[in-house]
Amino acid sequence: MSAVMTLSDLCAVSVTKPPAKPAATSALISSSLKGTQHHVTIPNHKQLRVGTLAEILGDVASNLDLSREELTRQLFG
Repeated sequence: MSAVMTLSDLCAVSVTKPPAKPAATSALISSSLKGTQHHVTIPNHKQLRVGTLAEILGDVASNLDLSREELTRQLFG
């Protein structure tokens, strides 16, 4: 893994919508960067609450053995 990650590095594996729902309420992001599958569900809303975004970033950071702050710095500068 490179020292600097991009958003595409984190979620470039696959994005799927739950089946049999006319208007999906969430998207499933899957990654196998660390050799095992890791899934994160992202709500399909126009806006995310700050706590929801923090939880998503925390989950991804934990899977990558990073702090949420370090992940945020790598993604957004």
